[in-house]
Amino acid sequence: MAKQKQSKQSRQSKKKRFQNESGQALKSLLNDQVETSLKREISISHGDSVSVTGGQLDSKQAFHEGNIKESEAQPAVEGQNHRKMPGSRETKARIMERMQKLLEEMERLEEDYSYIRTQLDQAMQHRKEYDRKMDQLQTAKERLEDEIARKDMLLSQHQSRELELESQLNENIQAREALEQKLHEKDESLKQEVQEKNGLASEVESLKANTDELQEKVSRLEHQNKVLEGEKKELLDNLEKMKKKNKDEEIQKETGGQMSVNEWKKKADSLWNGVSYSAPQQAIDFLTAAIEQNPQRAELHNDRGLANMDEYRMQESLNDFSTAINLKPDFGEAYHNRGVVLLKLGKEFAARKDFQMAASHGVWMGFNYMQQPKHSPGVLEKILAALGIRKGRQT
Repeated sequence: MAKQKQSKQSRQSKKKRFQNESGQALKSLLNDQVETSLKREISISHGDSVSVTGGQLDSKQAFHEGNIKESEAQPAVEGQNHRKMPGSRETKARIMERMQKLLEEMERLEEDYSYIRTQLDQAMQHRKEYDRKMDQLQTAKERLEDEIARKDMLLSQHQSRELELESQLNENIQAREALEQKLHEKDESLKQEVQEKNGLASEVESLKANTDELQEKVSRLEHQNKVLEGEKKELLDNLEKMKKKNKDEEIQKETGGQMSVNEWKKKADSLWNGVSYSAPQQAIDFLTAAIEQNPQRAELHNDRGLANMDEYRMQESLNDFSTAINLKPDFGEAYHNRGVVLLKLGKEFAARKDFQMAASHGVWMGFNYMQQPKHSPGVLEKILAALGIRKGRQT
């Protein structure tokens, strides 16, 4: 691009120099012609003979020579060798006539100058158009060179990519051959497996007959198991009733039926280890005897609710805590304990409300209890609890 700008500037400077030189040459030609004509007229007015020094006429004055000779020619007088001098009036007329011719000649020269100037402008216009086309061609040439360079680069990239693809193709061919070998080996192994499968099919058929027989036996055993489960449940209920009856009889023997409410509560409290009841069922019996004497005492219902919760009797525990809250609406511990039971039953929203009520009455432990893992008793624990075999458990 820098070379292109320099060449364009040099062409413009050459154009301006050519224009200036052409104009100066035309002006000097016109001035020389006018000056020569005036000198000739002045020499004629003084009667001087017309002569040209230097041997030959100048190239700029040569085309006026014929007109000047005709105007200076005089009719020859026979027998005389000298020229007659014209008068002042005749000289003035000649001068005016020559001036008129000179003006006409100047007009003609101006027309020639205008024509030459027009031709020169057209030539300059053609030259500008040529230079513009040359600039366009130079730009197109540079653009083509850039395009060729870019295509060469792309060609080299394509060639390198072609080599890479060729190497990858060779690798793929090798991998394909390896896969074909593996497939052949797999077909052989599958044929062997099919043979083994055909051998096992006969064994499966023989096993199906045994399976049907076993299913019938399983059905009979399941029916017997259901019968045994019903009998077991009935036995557990009878056992529970007998244990309760025995407990009541023992309590009656120990107390003679004359213990007060506080004495029953003290016996239940003696089973409390600060976390849970060591014998929840016995505590339930003591607290039930106390409640029968004073059912309006909220603390007794709350304590029996704890014992029922230790015994995994969640519904009975929930009923005891609700009774305690109804008897004493500001009983914060009862709200807290009922929230614990609700949380174990999966009723988190209701449990949160009870914990909030407990906190409003000064018991804040419920919010920490919300983060403890839930525990639901298994079947084995329920059976052990029904039999009275139980370890102490924290609440």
